[in-house]
Amino acid sequence: MAQPSIHKIPTSAPSFLQRIGLALSPILITVLMRSLRIRTHGVPAGINERGVIAFWHGEMLVPWYMFRNRDAAALTSASADGEILARILKKWGFIVVRGSSSSGGGDALAQIVSLAQESRPVLLTPDGPRGPVHKMKIGALIAAQRSATPLYVCSVQYHRKISLRSWDAFQIPIPFSLVEVRYSEPIIISPDCLGEPLLIKLEEIEHFMTQLHDNS
Repeated sequence: MAQPSIHKIPTSAPSFLQRIGLALSPILITVLMRSLRIRTHGVPAGINERGVIAFWHGEMLVPWYMFRNRDAAALTSASADGEILARILKKWGFIVVRGSSSSGGGDALAQIVSLAQESRPVLLTPDGPRGPVHKMKIGALIAAQRSATPLYVCSVQYHRKISLRSWDAFQIPIPFSLVEVRYSEPIIISPDCLGEPLLIKLEEIEHFMTQLHDNS
């Protein structure tokens, strides 16, 4: 199993997630996650072995936790928020890449593609790191396409939570509460789906992801 690592690039000034991280250490966050009653729906076969898994930024805590210690890779932003998240994910056994997947030729995207090709789950938030909220960027599709792996989207419903006053209304579940996670079937992005067809596919998946979220 590959050893967890963090690929660093310069970070920006502290923000809300950093303040959360300072108040809630990785240990306390893990204790919180362990207290939850997590129910999963429609878990596709093979999702734990390979594929790109996308979920909204404001709902990220439980999906990250569910893939802990599974030789998974994660993409986090190069911001101060991303630094705190990277520390937590490293504790949870992730290989962490810092940067953005929204640029088709970016270094972070190239690293994510390479990790996905190694037959491991790769997790990211397609509306991060700064939104707009629930507006999917194309990086998740490109990562799945270039690595020839399935794309999965998932939605998270926290039945009891605290919502922060941030751009994504970041959600923190109340201890011992119920959380429901729903997955899509594998979505295959054909290598010849380029240009306008890829943008249309992006809109379709974003719409489906929104529906999955609204129906959860």
